[in-house]
Amino acid sequence: MNIHNTQVTTLVLTLLLFTACASSTAPLDPTGQPDTNGIADDTGVPVDSTTPEPPANPKEVRAGVAERDVTPEFEPYEDLNGNQRWDEGEPFDDLNDNGVIDTLYLGGFTVRQPTGVADPLSTRALALELGDELFVWASIDIFGLSLERSDTIKARVLEGVDPDLGLTAERIIIASTHTHHAPDTLGNFGPDGTVGAWDGDYLDLVVERTTESILAALDSLAPAELLVASGEAGEGFVRDIDPPEIIDPYVGIIQLRALDGGHTIATAVSIANHPEAIWKDNTLISADYPGFLRLALEEHYGGKALFFAGALGLMQTPAEIGEAGFERAELLGNAYADVIIEALDGVAPIPLSEMTVAFAHGRFPVPLENIELLAGVQLDVIEGYGESLYRTQEQPCSLMGCIDLPIKVLRIGEHLTLITFPGEVTPELIIGGIVSPPGYQGEYADAEPEPIVVDSLETRERFIINLANAQVGYLFPKRTYDPPRHFSQRHGPGPNAAGAVMAAVTTLMGEVNAVFD
Repeated sequence: MNIHNTQVTTLVLTLLLFTACASSTAPLDPTGQPDTNGIADDTGVPVDSTTPEPPANPKEVRAGVAERDVTPEFEPYEDLNGNQRWDEGEPFDDLNDNGVIDTLYLGGFTVRQPTGVADPLSTRALALELGDELFVWASIDIFGLSLERSDTIKARVLEGVDPDLGLTAERIIIASTHTHHAPDTLGNFGPDGTVGAWDGDYLDLVVERTTESILAALDSLAPAELLVASGEAGEGFVRDIDPPEIIDPYVGIIQLRALDGGHTIATAVSIANHPEAIWKDNTLISADYPGFLRLALEEHYGGKALFFAGALGLMQTPAEIGEAGFERAELLGNAYADVIIEALDGVAPIPLSEMTVAFAHGRFPVPLENIELLAGVQLDVIEGYGESLYRTQEQPCSLMGCIDLPIKVLRIGEHLTLITFPGEVTPELIIGGIVSPPGYQGEYADAEPEPIVVDSLETRERFIINLANAQVGYLFPKRTYDPPRHFSQRHGPGPNAAGAVMAAVTTLMGEVNAVFD
């Protein structure tokens, strides 16, 4: 979580640290009892992990898609002094005539409040039925969504869905695009560290509309064919501004076409590049380059386009094409669309005979070692984790506690492996290249490298979904941890979080791969 704007006093930090370390078995929730749900045993396999059964090939594929608007309501103001926030005396549109400005904070960069809307924000859902397996992938134009809010959406969906469909919470993926020009939905970017920047009414709207989009997508399920492809978009698209300089140019692509008429139902893409092309001086609500990308794909194919964040952590950001701002966002979105259209040209649907499905999931314990994050959660500055932290003496948990984070792996035959991450994973944890940069003096410069995804990948294509079902910030190799040199490395649970997550990913990939041995 990008906690760089959270400023908590030394006294508060000291008290919280004392509270955290006073008893390694005391819970962080108010129940009075330690919560051991999901705690790993000595082999590192979590309690609630599921081993997939050898499945049969589906006799039919069905897909449905839907979209709802999540553009926030707020009162625009005139930023006379250009400091990106409303100050006393600056004119504003008092839409409800209460004499008080009703505004929000934007997520990303620094403290900003919106002055208007450049383009709408949306929540989009894709429902995919592969024989007896039903999945839902939702993509929301927001900065991030907490574990508890994501779980709330899943519960609401299961309350409203036809039980005969057989949908389960584990097969629902709720992801954020991570646009830096949407409301702060986590709490990081308020005016100080004592009050969270998140707005409860807006989060309620996100939950409501995302639930609606998922239920509508399920209602529209129709026979379809599935295509997968990939493109390359490295230099000229993305740059790494936090060493080591490693980028993942891979663009994952999934498309569903209707059997009746062949029209496109949905095109989903995974891209490892922060949606921040408009950059830090902007105060207009926008989906950033994913919005332009989706428009281009929908104009070309029809149907709905969905954007998912790939390995964009530390710190994959748009290349300097055009002028920073909406010009860059449009150029980048259209350029990615060209790559995707070219990659899909001539790609054939996957035959049903080659569509064996294996799915594994779990909630895995990840240690919390970031005192600022702990303080933010306990002060309710950071939204949606206060009921989920707990302490235990079991490994890998730290004295500050643990949180069980959801990870999912879906494999479709020899064609595709889809993996979800509950934060912003760095490219070297996907494709390799874990090193300590020259001259780096981090505390763990000789730490053992974490396992990487491609070493366990056995399919032709991959599809990475970051910020999925939770957003706990950056997940990066332990050997690069050096907060004094790179403040951004404090934007996550701590130096051992990536090891816990990557061990879990490797376990789940092994489970799904075993189905095909």
